[in-house]
Amino acid sequence: MTNNKRIRLSVVIPTYNRAKDLKKCLDSLLLQTFKDFEILVIDNGSTDETSQLLKEYPVRVIQDSTKNVFHLFNLGWKNSQADIIVFTNDDVETVPGWLEQILITFEQFKGAGAVGGPTVLPLACMNNQEMLSLHAKAQKNPVFKILSGIYESFIMEGKYAKIGVLCESGSYSVGGSLLESTKLSQPISVDLLSITNLAVKRYILEEVGGLDENFMFNHGDGDLFIRMRKNCYQLIFNPKVMVWHYVNPAGNTRGAFWRGRDHAYFLEKDIKPKTLSGKFKLFLNVVFFNLFWVYKAIASKKISYLRGNLGYLKGMSDYYKNKINSKLR
Repeated sequence: MTNNKRIRLSVVIPTYNRAKDLKKCLDSLLLQTFKDFEILVIDNGSTDETSQLLKEYPVRVIQDSTKNVFHLFNLGWKNSQADIIVFTNDDVETVPGWLEQILITFEQFKGAGAVGGPTVLPLACMNNQEMLSLHAKAQKNPVFKILSGIYESFIMEGKYAKIGVLCESGSYSVGGSLLESTKLSQPISVDLLSITNLAVKRYILEEVGGLDENFMFNHGDGDLFIRMRKNCYQLIFNPKVMVWHYVNPAGNTRGAFWRGRDHAYFLEKDIKPKTLSGKFKLFLNVVFFNLFWVYKAIASKKISYLRGNLGYLKGMSDYYKNKINSKLR
């Protein structure tokens, strides 16, 4: 996007067979009010019109067929040219002032290691986000309403709709994906953001070793935020750093097996409650998560949803294998 030797921002976008989504994303980036940035698209072996589409845009393309989204994000920032790395997804549409507001936020909060903001789901995509979809369904079913109440009031500590909260149980709040989050009067410090709408200082990624590629498609960003906060870096949520997230339900990211696998790996690696109450909340989180896949299998009459439970067992196994191997090195 610029002829300068040193640019301010590098935008990293992994993509796979989502040419129509990607076009919307790239078109929105061309409308940014801030111009001193580059776009790196990591093509994960697309077989649709993606390669032809990319020839029409001022982007750098990196080809890599590794089926691990956090490897792709790492590949992007390691090949970037800027001191601030901006991560997003191919099914996102940015608002014109997105990059400008990211820079303003970093200037306002000198101790910030990362900046993000509302990653809002349009109404048409609400059913593609499982937590929001279940919450809506629970209001119409007395039994689900009771279970939802237990989950949201106890496991999520009554913080379901809060912005950027990581509960003691390992559950995330969902407020940052709601339109209401754009109405905050000022930026706030949070526990976590979303890699769908995230800017990180390059030297911090180098310091913490980037994203953990033991995660495949989910929770690698949550793990990064925990490591950043342990190193005393602030995470800032600015309501003006907004994108629209047209969640595409296709792909491994949304598949039951990998969601189960990465969820288990995340809980085993990163969630260490210090209180008896916290440990019980974590236990219930695991129970509810695995019962969810049983419910999905029964409700849809598709046994394939039970792969979420198999994935959970796989995630636990992978974590302890990696832990043992690291001790033997």
